Amino acid sequence: LHSGVMALTWLDDRAALLELSRDEFPAVRLAVLLALRRMQDPAVEVFLEDPDPRIAAEAARAINDLPIDDAMPALVDRIEGFRTDSTMNELTAADRAILWRAMHAAFRSGGNDDASALADIALNPRYGTALRQDALAALSEWMDPSVRDRVNGAHRPVDASMRDESGCRGVLGRAIPRLAMDEDAALATSARELAAREGIALDDTMLMANLSDPAASSRDRIASLRHLHRDEARRAAVLDVALNDADANLH
Repeated sequence: LHSGVMALTWLDDRAALLELSRDEFPAVRLAVLLALRRMQDPAVEVFLEDPDPRIAAEAARAINDLPIDDAMPALVDRIEGFRTDSTMNELTAADRAILWRAMHAAFRSGGNDDASALADIALNPRYGTALRQDALAALSEWMDPSVRDRVNGAHRPVDASMRDESGCRGVLGRAIPRLAMDEDAALATSARELAAREGIALDDTMLMANLSDPAASSRDRIASLRHLHRDEARRAAVLDVALNDADANLH
């Protein structure tokens, strides 16, 4: 395969490579993809729709991990395919590789529609805990992104100066209250922590029940405590529950 990729690269005939991208044999298409990757050609985006999911995943890796910026919008668009595919019951490893990178491309894109797409992933149990947690983590740093790539850790700062803070808060206001009551306990805790940090209203009865529940994790109870503590009318009662609890982490 390596020798074939190098031969196609040295051929330096983009039109011929694009013609071969429709070849019936997956090995040929993969070689073309890898040649285009070496050339950092945005035409790799055509392989995001390849019928072989392993080739589509390799295209997503090429676009995000190099990166190939001109192909990023096509990678973002792949999220819509996952959202609208009603026949997909469980993600394959290739699906997860594509969606993870598409989520990161949306995070870098930074539009309100991108934030909404990530919120929808976080809200959907079919995507699994890891991807849902990552979507929520991306939303939590939407206005202050890390300088590190969320997929491979490379130094890739994001310019967030033009992002719409009110639009982001609108997305969080829609998603966080639902996530805070999710059956995935770790995800719900993360949502409660973010709600407390951003001042997003949650159901106080649910939070009080969680704070008072000795079976709940310390992290989850602390998240509920921080949120409830913001309400001056409840503050004394909330602190009384926390300070008299056997869990020293609440003190």
